[in-house]
Amino acid sequence: MSLLRDDPFALPCPSCLEIDGLSLRFDRRQRPFTICSSCGTRTFLRGRASMLGLAMLGDVIRELAAAVQTDAAAAEQMRQRTAAFFAGLEQRFAPPAPARSDLGTAVEPAREVAA
Repeated sequence: MSLLRDDPFALPCPSCLEIDGLSLRFDRRQRPFTICSSCGTRTFLRGRASMLGLAMLGDVIRELAAAVQTDAAAAEQMRQRTAAFFAGLEQRFAPPAPARSDLGTAVEPAREVAA
């Protein structure tokens, strides 16, 4: 399979990086959107800027995929960035730890303040 395609509508998925994963579709009101056949991500294109960005992103993703396939250092860098991204997501969206009184220190009840 060639990474460089002549078909301008054969777009790679920005989520899973599948080379020809996206297909362009239209909803009931004839608004464009894409859906990935690999990961199922849907991207709604609401304006000209998003369409231009998606068109330019295709070449960038193809170049990245080619580099990862041929260069071990690029593949390792991609793995490290991916791991750092997921670690950041876990930190940002982790539920807060519940307050526990059995950790060796007693939790003191709140005192009322006389007015």
